[in-house]
Amino acid sequence: MTAWLVTGTDTEVGKTFTTCALIHAARAVGHIALGMKPIAAGATLINDQLINEDAARLLAAGSHEVPMRILNPYCFERPVSPHIAALEDIEFKLDVVEAAFNELQKTSEHLFVEGAGGLLAPLSTSLNAVDLAKKLRLPVILVVGMRLG
Repeated sequence: MTAWLVTGTDTEVGKTFTTCALIHAARAVGHIALGMKPIAAGATLINDQLINEDAARLLAAGSHEVPMRILNPYCFERPVSPHIAALEDIEFKLDVVEAAFNELQKTSEHLFVEGAGGLLAPLSTSLNAVDLAKKLRLPVILVVGMRLG
């Protein structure tokens, strides 16, 4: 099994588009590929479950259905930085993400883990995507926005 962290230099730089493209490319050559969105902020309540649009796109791109609670273990309703959303609900814990990651690894050959915000955007009061990459021992694919600045 091979896995990567897909993160960006900022929010709205194309992380979900890139992650879905990588999943589709792996599937096109016959591999079993899934996506994961460990933490997402900005979701809609559908059938008593918070669903983030990016996580739903990763689910649709994947080789097979997986429970949303594993694909997206931390989902917050408000579309704010995850560490701010978590202050009102629960604290982001890497062990929870690692357990979900390990579950997804069991049924995939390639796993693309999409970060939230930019590479250094806080996931909690003390963690960012670098900590996530280290915990899961993932190489990083950095998505860079094509804009001035």
